[in-house]
Amino acid sequence: MRLLESPGRILILAVLACTAAAAEDEPAHSRPFLPVIGQLNISATGKAGKTLSESELQALADNYAGIEVAQWLRPSREQIERLKARNHDFIVLPYLNSSNAQPNLTQALEKDRYNTISLYWEASLDADVGDTDRTLRLVPADSGRGVRLKASTSADEQSRSAVAFVTFIRVDDELMRVESVEPSSGSVNVTRAFASTKAVAHRAGARVFAPVYVGSKGQWSGVPGVGEKGLRYAMRIETEQVAQLLGDQVVHYMNDGADGAWLDICSPSFFNLGNAYGDAVVPWNFAKNTEFTEQTRKEAQDVKLGRLLNYVHGQTDRWPLLVANNNGNGDYFETGGGAMDFVQQTANKPRAIRAVVLEGAFSYEATNRYAKVDAWKANLSTIIHGAKNGLPVWPWLKSFPARLRPAAREDDAFALYDYASVLLGWEFGESGAAIVTEAMAEDGKGGRTVYLPPFWFYDLGKPTERAPYDDIDKLRAPDHVSYVRRWSGGIVLVNPTAGPDKAIKLDSGYLDPITKEAVSEVKLGPHAARILVRGTES
Repeated sequence: MRLLESPGRILILAVLACTAAAAEDEPAHSRPFLPVIGQLNISATGKAGKTLSESELQALADNYAGIEVAQWLRPSREQIERLKARNHDFIVLPYLNSSNAQPNLTQALEKDRYNTISLYWEASLDADVGDTDRTLRLVPADSGRGVRLKASTSADEQSRSAVAFVTFIRVDDELMRVESVEPSSGSVNVTRAFASTKAVAHRAGARVFAPVYVGSKGQWSGVPGVGEKGLRYAMRIETEQVAQLLGDQVVHYMNDGADGAWLDICSPSFFNLGNAYGDAVVPWNFAKNTEFTEQTRKEAQDVKLGRLLNYVHGQTDRWPLLVANNNGNGDYFETGGGAMDFVQQTANKPRAIRAVVLEGAFSYEATNRYAKVDAWKANLSTIIHGAKNGLPVWPWLKSFPARLRPAAREDDAFALYDYASVLLGWEFGESGAAIVTEAMAEDGKGGRTVYLPPFWFYDLGKPTERAPYDDIDKLRAPDHVSYVRRWSGGIVLVNPTAGPDKAIKLDSGYLDPITKEAVSEVKLGPHAARILVRGTES
């Protein structure tokens, strides 16, 4: 058995074994065909809290290559020990957002605002400012939207909520607390020498920087005055202080029996970053005195990973197992930032991390949304490139609703589509690749059960067709929109488009794995897939 190293969430890794979920009359592999990283993010009625039943513990340890668990569903240390006792290769990784801080970190970040909170270029000074002046006139960096600052609403030095908050700006090396704002004139009244910085004179044209918040997408908003659950800052990922703050959390997880962390938002992208009004912004790279690009953002993330690895190793004498999420849709490749560097040893870090994750690689059932064809292709290309080059890529198949999966097989269309899409590029080898998906489903009796769909157990043998990562259209059936890949034990067909495809004629020898009937042609509807196996019609 190969060790698979690698919201809050936990990752639990084990080897997959066949269970009764694969019905006796269906072709089945002795264990699920691909290694699967499960998730425990959804609580069923009566199942709130961290407790896993005995049957769930056994099914997880015996059948999954991994489980990601939300912090509020995190197993106890005793349960983790039982999981590891049942499967010695079992590993546990809690979730940690490594770039967009959760509200519970707000005050910790504000204790060292200068080093831990990401800033963007909001405006420039209209005139010289003396060391005692308290009124600034600003020229917005984006003239089209004017000055987008909010005045502090808390009398304290620290924010207490998204309603009672402190806002600040940075000019040169001085931080200033924002007391009032007049957007039409660009006039801002401030308290000088804020957060233990020194009041000094500043020249006209000096850049004025403001905090980057989470919430430009209208999701998981943490902007001041609007935050759904509290104030959320983007962290200044390039600093040692942020790496240590994250490292302390990873050490805490490991002391509780875990093996490292699943790092959310650890990618070259600028996902969900906004100003105080939720307008999208790009963080400032103070080392290069310009805005971050996807490439320099990736470099900063890689430096963070190196510091995190070294810090945790220094504290525990163990290397943490780390997984970096949100590296799909092309971010893995150099043109999208180059996140493939995370799973390779670089000058920034002592070792590669365990895997990069492609969140929502092919669909997102909770919003009834399929990936657009270009994104679908980019993620398939990433899987192929990782497999060919021995780099661990984990496509996260979000083919489940915002609740437990339905128990009925006919409701698995999203899951089959996602799984078949992976099979178009999958290779067996030493890369450590796996798929990620929600681990629980309804049991049909008002409770939950570990998710083990029958198609995970189809033994397709080995792939007999391949396409290079930069020319995946070689898998597209001639004169069709669907993609086809033959295996020694079957065939996989996927239509990634929003329209139906015409019938695809097949060679003889393919069977429907459920009915055992021969299939000579397949006609796929929009965003549909089919997996057939080799055999003789019964």
